[in-house]
Amino acid sequence: MLTRQKILIKLLEKYSSKKVLFEAFNESEIDFIVKPYGFGNGKSFSLINKSNKQTIVSCASKEENSILYIVGMYTTSEYRHQGNGYLFLQKIIQYCKKNSYKSIILDVEKNNLNAIKLYKKIGFVEYEGSSYHTFFGVKGIIIHMKLDL
Repeated sequence: MLTRQKILIKLLEKYSSKKVLFEAFNESEIDFIVKPYGFGNGKSFSLINKSNKQTIVSCASKEENSILYIVGMYTTSEYRHQGNGYLFLQKIIQYCKKNSYKSIILDVEKNNLNAIKLYKKIGFVEYEGSSYHTFFGVKGIIIHMKLDL
């Protein structure tokens, strides 16, 4: 049985044209890019390796009432556990503060303990309990998290 994460990874691998290789990064070696995404006021955020233009971390988002809703944050497996997710979220927080957002909201699978630990380290808190979710036929429990800015 495929988990939601495995399905997402398979989809990203299928539609990704570049292989990402591990490399330690400092601020001068990365770009933080924000682009329009989807319809209306959606945005995509990406942390990019300047030397080879490959994506390290990315997510989609939507905005409503000065709240940024992060959807589908993904760190390529080779870049995990290196501080890149933390750096990426710090960049999003800076962007949100600069653009007068009130808060950031995201959902995370209950069994994704590494992501939950990261979000809590940054200051996200659980709110509005949890819910059941089905993603490509796989059922899971989703925790709703929020960071007030």
